[in-house]
Parts: sequence; C-alpha cells; structure tokens
Amino acid sequence: MITGLLISETDDEVVIFDGKEKRTIPTDDIEQQQKLKQSSMPEGLAATISPSEFLDLIEFLGSLK
Repeated sequence: MITGLLISETDDEVVIFDGKEKRTIPTDDIEQQQKLKQSSMPEGLAATISPSEFLDLIEFLGSLK
C-alpha cells in the first residue's frame, strides 16, 4: 500500500508524493485506488502554535488560491 498526495494521473501511470519523494506507479500495477476524505495534516497540530501564528498560516494559505 502506498499513500500520498496525487500529483498527476494519466491512463498509463499515477504520480504521487509520499512526503519524501515523487513516486511513479504504472496503472497496470494498481489493484485498488482510493481517495481519502481526511486531511494529511496531523490532528491537533493547530494547538501547538499560538492563535496569531495560526491566523497568519490561514491567511497565507488563503493567498495561494
């Protein structure tokens, strides 16, 4: 099983980033593909930074759209 962020997908291959490197997987090697509905951010991470830092982070992420 391989879990990661989907980078690209074609009829021949799927490219994911597993947190360390990009991995290219031929579609012929994939038995099952599932998209997770949960965030990859560890739960409780927001509690480890100050409220103002959290708001700065949200503002920054919003500016990336």
